[in-house]
Amino acid sequence: MTKGTTGAYAHSTDHDLSDSYESTASEAAAVQAPSTINEKALVRKIDLRLLPVLFVIYLAAFLDR
Repeated sequence: MTKGTTGAYAHSTDHDLSDSYESTASEAAAVQAPSTINEKALVRKIDLRLLPVLFVIYLAAFLDR
């Protein structure tokens, strides 16, 4: 959307939206995760870092009642 002289926003055309989508899709295709990542090990590592913190936050919220 673009801002007009009256302060109101004019709607984008379908052509503008399709160009924006195509550039975003091509940028996303250019960035790919390495195929050698072990997803199971990655999820386990994230879980081990997040779960203790979430447990402490939950415990603090419970004790604050």
